[in-house]
Amino acid sequence: MVFVVHRLVRLAPVTVTIAGVIAGSAACRAQAGLTPAQVAGIDRVVVNARETLDIPAVSVVVAAGGREWFAKGYGQAHLESRTRASADTIYQPGSMSKQFTASAILNSWDLAGRDRFDTETWYGPGRVLCTVLVGTAGYSGISSAANQNGGDGTVLVSTASLNPAKIVLNFAKDPRKPTMGFADANGATAFARVPSDNHSTLAFKDSGPKHPSVRGFVARALRVTDPQVPQWVSELEAFSEAARQAGEGEAFTQGYQNTLVRLTDHFEAPVTDYAPEVFAKTVDETKVDDPLTRVIQEQVFSKVHVYGDNAACRSLLFDTTALRDRVLQPDRTVLVDLRIRREQTGKVFRLLPLGP
Repeated sequence: MVFVVHRLVRLAPVTVTIAGVIAGSAACRAQAGLTPAQVAGIDRVVVNARETLDIPAVSVVVAAGGREWFAKGYGQAHLESRTRASADTIYQPGSMSKQFTASAILNSWDLAGRDRFDTETWYGPGRVLCTVLVGTAGYSGISSAANQNGGDGTVLVSTASLNPAKIVLNFAKDPRKPTMGFADANGATAFARVPSDNHSTLAFKDSGPKHPSVRGFVARALRVTDPQVPQWVSELEAFSEAARQAGEGEAFTQGYQNTLVRLTDHFEAPVTDYAPEVFAKTVDETKVDDPLTRVIQEQVFSKVHVYGDNAACRSLLFDTTALRDRVLQPDRTVLVDLRIRREQTGKVFRLLPLGP
């Protein structure tokens, strides 16, 4: 499992469950033990979400240590009868199914753009404090059939990190002089690769966690405060770098970059029928550098995967142990937004004479 810790309010180990949709205020129960500032903090998060999503009602529960600390309904559960939502409101399938439908329509690319490259920052001090821990050991026994290089047995380490970068290449206006842009994700999230643990043991299953630092990391993630975030992010970066260096001799634990390419035309329509090629050019860029290209193909470039929710997207996996620069960095995802000009040759419409 990828262990993700979100801090939405200043409370000990917290789970926030949102069912339905968000709006104003209503009955509240079980807030004994919470300070007025903590209750106000929960209200503030809900109200901000309501304004952002523009939706009518929600029920929120905060639980920790087997105890319900807070439960409250917001907004109108039934617009026609103006029935206010409560902590126990049961939402009709019509309302709930819209959320699942919206999640299905909003594909991976759109989610990344909204959550990490939006004009509004969602993560970091004053916002959601997020820590991601992911194992690198993979499974043992018969379950090892699911293992792959750069993974924890179930997911890729590079796709678990919530700190992507984005490159925009626009060939639509002039294919010979494309415009280019580069951006890092907004806000800060903490991330660490954890040796010795796999997808299961990291989640405290199968006699896990195996690595002695995991329990301390989880405790720190749940207690970190806004001023401590930069130091916390740096500490986990240093831990991950040391783990990568220690595992450089083993292909399975090396640092990989997931490069997600999306191709669209100048009408912003998806282009689904393409195959990416990876090669290097000589310093003067006049021809292909065959020796370096061979190194890239044999030691760096791993595989291509076509995304099921958007066939215009291709995922390319690169081993950064052999080649690492500003573009190729370990344990992260890079979004590459490619736009081309769709052209039709005149030969398509030319009538050719039939044979004798």
